[in-house]
Amino acid sequence: MDSTLIVETAAWQYIAESSKSAFPEECCGFIFGSMSSNQTNVVTAMKAYNASAADKGDYFAISPATYTEAENYAENNQLELLGIYHSHPNQIALPSISDYKFALPDFLYLIVSVFETEIEDVRAWLIDEEYDRFNEQRIQLL
Repeated sequence: MDSTLIVETAAWQYIAESSKSAFPEECCGFIFGSMSSNQTNVVTAMKAYNASAADKGDYFAISPATYTEAENYAENNQLELLGIYHSHPNQIALPSISDYKFALPDFLYLIVSVFETEIEDVRAWLIDEEYDRFNEQRIQLL
């Protein structure tokens, strides 16, 4: 995908607040909106419970039931489930090894870097078709 990811103001405020309030743990959730050939619009987000059995400061996990809820939400609201957002407490907004390990094709990954409860950076990623690396996506926060 070679398009711009546009995150609407209300969606970004929700993601940012979720990321800051979860600190020092990772937050996670879903992003919804619409996609065209040259632009992807995130219009809303939904927080998910971090079901990680490991250190929640370094990992997140989302249960299959929660994925199903997100898919139903998208369908019921005529939106596309575009991907996942999650935070990296006291880390940069680059995909981690576990992000890579569990990444799904054609799913956007919005990573929010939070240092001491302040957002330092936000970046968007998409794993390529061969699963050998993440490609950074252009992002615009409204």
